[in-house]
Amino acid sequence: MEKEKTVIVNALNNWEQYAGLHSRFSEAFRFLCTTDFSACADDTIRLDGDQLYVTISTVQGKGDNEIELEVHRKYIDIQYCINGSDTIGWRFLDSCRMVSKDYDSQKDVAFYRDIPDDIFVLKPHTFSIFFPHDAHAPLIGTETVRKAVVKVAVD
Repeated sequence: MEKEKTVIVNALNNWEQYAGLHSRFSEAFRFLCTTDFSACADDTIRLDGDQLYVTISTVQGKGDNEIELEVHRKYIDIQYCINGSDTIGWRFLDSCRMVSKDYDSQKDVAFYRDIPDDIFVLKPHTFSIFFPHDAHAPLIGTETVRKAVVKVAVD
């Protein structure tokens, strides 16, 4: 039986549908809903130490020439698009076979060269959630994007 796509993509105003998926999601989404990002510099903001933090950044897309899917074991990513758009690739981790960089426990990341099964565009005021079983390749478009990435500890 083929697995169904599980990556979550939605508008920020629909966040409450996902609050029950993790005990820290409500706090994470409240931060995204109430923060005036135009008044925030690109920075990392600790909401609850290493358990919940947000990195705000403005970055240029890398293009799709060298797509690398990334995975995390210790954190769930909530990626929120503030301005611009972010083209993101996705694939189930258990179907990834082409390791390009082994798991680094200090950085909580491993990379794969597999081709994404799905590609979608994250537009302003939308978010995506990536669990440890979701291999994802952000920034595969060429546009400049300002985004907030909330890191939610799995435990």
